[in-house]
Amino acid sequence: MAEFPLISRPPGSVALPDNDQWTHRFEVKSETSDRIYIISQHMPRTCPTRPMGIVPVLFRVDFDGNATEVNAVFPTLPGSTRDPELMTCYAHVGQHSSCSLDWFELTKAARPYQYADLKAELERLGYQLEVCSRITKEHRKQFRANQTK
Repeated sequence: MAEFPLISRPPGSVALPDNDQWTHRFEVKSETSDRIYIISQHMPRTCPTRPMGIVPVLFRVDFDGNATEVNAVFPTLPGSTRDPELMTCYAHVGQHSSCSLDWFELTKAARPYQYADLKAELERLGYQLEVCSRITKEHRKQFRANQTK
């Protein structure tokens, strides 16, 4: 089994058991709403870092106070076995995770100079990327089909 970096859970979070796809799982309650988020890391053997074929991706900028972080969103790859509406996303820090359409709508499209490093990182991991500007009906159709795999 591969070694994982030490993950520190925030105070007040609830540990969840690992499953066949995810490790370092925990729940965190939002400080600004009643939402509960699941934070986890893909297991290497099922990690979608080497999907077959070309994968659609949208690079988004998440505004968090004064800092910006670029995220890659994979609109055709389901992100969580617990919540069927979550998509897979990826960032330099945290790497693979899950994101919702609600979160996606709060972000803005990143410009090529903003996502160049993240795109290169994903390509080094084995991704063949098709950079898209929006989530299409076809992406959602493929997302639903991938949920049953």
